[in-house]
Formats: sequence, structure tokens, C-alpha cells
Amino acid sequence: MSQIMKPIFIAVALGMLLLLLAGCGQQRAEISAPQEVSPPTTADTAVSPSEPAPPAATPTAAAVAPPPSPSPAPFMMVPEIGIHGKGGFNPAELSLEAGDTVIWVNYDSQGVILSFAQNGREVFSSSFIAPKATYTHIFEQPGIYTYQVAKYGVTGRIVVR
Repeated sequence: MSQIMKPIFIAVALGMLLLLLAGCGQQRAEISAPQEVSPPTTADTAVSPSEPAPPAATPTAAAVAPPPSPSPAPFMMVPEIGIHGKGGFNPAELSLEAGDTVIWVNYDSQGVILSFAQNGREVFSSSFIAPKATYTHIFEQPGIYTYQVAKYGVTGRIVVR
């Protein structure tokens, strides 16, 4: 080390040592015995250290519980019938209550139209059901409904009670 660098190095080292010692001054942390803390109550509120504590609650009339929230509507399963082209329907027969809904899902590669009959007389038809599309119908009236895809000659049956 050169003659000029040696005194600079020593001065820097001494300065760092003095800073280190200054940081280790006479400050001592007081350690107190643990204190019991009561559990929070419903009247307790969280307050940040920079905010003043809220005013103490004043006793008033008895608290009234809020009305119970309405329970969710029961989950309703909607029957699904798969249209499988020449393979027919799955399931081919279904029983349900008047007012129930049925969904047909076209799993065929071609679009279809369902024709519905009651007592051998056509009562309604579906709209065109494209591949992977659905058709939904609500059966309001009791009875036995047969349905078919005419181009395939496949039939199914719905019994409405």
C-alpha cells in the first residue's frame, strides 16, 4: 500500500469504528412482565395508532337483531335429453310433473326438428336445433307426449303427471 493511501485507510477505518460504537450507546429496552389481555367484545373496534380512540358506547335501548336473510331457493334439476341422431334419445322415456321443464341437447352432427304428438295427433314442433344447440320446453298439461326426429325415425316419450 502506498504511503499516501495508508493514512486515508486508517482514517476511514477509525471513522467507521466510531460510528459503530456511537450506535451502541446507552439505550436499553425496558422489558416488562407479561400483562393479561381480555378478549375483544362486540363493542371493541380496531383503531390505528395514529387515530384517537372512539368514544365509549352509551347504553341505549336493547339491540334488535336484524331479520334473518331469506334462504336461497332450492336447487332445481332440469332433466336433459340427448339427441343422438340415428342412435335415438337418451333417455328415451322421461316422467315428470306438470310445469316441469325439459332440455334437449343435440349431440348429432346435423340439425334436427322435434315433432311432438299426443294421442297420435301432432301438438307442436321445436324450432330448428343446430348441432350442439339446445331446445327447452315446459310441459304445462298432464298427458303422454311422444316426440320424434322424422328424418331418423327415432322416437321418445314424456309422461307428464
